[in-house]
Amino acid sequence: MVIVCPITSNTKDFPTHYCLKDTKKISGSVLCEHIQSIDYEVRNLKYVEKMSERDFNNVMDLMNSCFED
Repeated sequence: MVIVCPITSNTKDFPTHYCLKDTKKISGSVLCEHIQSIDYEVRNLKYVEKMSERDFNNVMDLMNSCFED
């Protein structure tokens, strides 16, 4: 099982969407409010690209804000 957030190429200026800045193969926005757990073996996922530490930290900050009171 893995925890994922979808990435969309349809970028909108929402507070919980993060536009990827450092990726080369993938472009778009991470939808931080759409957190999902999936079975990566059943879904037959494939590795495409590693997110930069800066992008990862920004996405994690947005995800954490979804759970703060």
